[in-house]
Amino acid sequence: MLATLRGETPLEEALLREAAQWDGYLTADTVGGCICLVFQHHLARSVFGPILGDLTETYLGLGSSRVLPRNGFYSRTLPLLYDLARARDDEWFARMGAPNHTWDDTLREALSATIAFLRERLGNEISGWRWGRLNKLAFNHPIGMFAPLSRLFSRGPFEMGGDDNTVAAAALPLYSPHDPNGWAASYRQIVDLGDLGRSISIHTTGQSGHPAGEHYDDMILPWRDGRYHPMSLPEGDIRREMGGRLLLEPAPEDGSRQPS
Repeated sequence: MLATLRGETPLEEALLREAAQWDGYLTADTVGGCICLVFQHHLARSVFGPILGDLTETYLGLGSSRVLPRNGFYSRTLPLLYDLARARDDEWFARMGAPNHTWDDTLREALSATIAFLRERLGNEISGWRWGRLNKLAFNHPIGMFAPLSRLFSRGPFEMGGDDNTVAAAALPLYSPHDPNGWAASYRQIVDLGDLGRSISIHTTGQSGHPAGEHYDDMILPWRDGRYHPMSLPEGDIRREMGGRLLLEPAPEDGSRQPS
């Protein structure tokens, strides 16, 4: 859709070139992918806004509060959006009660909104319009929600690739004022049932709940980058690879304390 547009300013021409060169991988560093995703978002607003008015944000998935940040429509409007955009039937707008709208005008409107959004959020240099700058995930501990404890208990935000329609889905708070944290897969696991010793897994943060512990946050970057660690399922592997051992014994019946 972007490839059908003609740049009317040097900035538009540069933006359209970046979009045309995108390889389809929504990495944190992609500029073309960032442009395409932001354009997709504003295209949906330009298409459905004239018809739905105040209901547009709800139809695009915005929930009513932080408790319910997203509703059941979230991302489900995209198949309809793309079907309509492929057909580009101006009469569709007329049938839906918006006779003054055309697809050419709608695409131009979405392009202008995309540029305005990216300039406001990421500055004037296209090279800085990276997807990861918009798509960030933070791990906020309940105690770390309050400064200055956030530095001790919370981690991030970290730049992420992907969105809710990609492998390794991550729907982050790009547009939703009710969803400051977004969501992503917190645990990934690949089990080889033919050879359990080859199984791998990863989850967010780490294996320790103590912020001073070395394993409190050592899994965040491997998890973000799509890396895994071996799962020690056979007993021999567990004993060989364990990093420590904690032995819990019942207290003596006479109440005396034993040296630890």
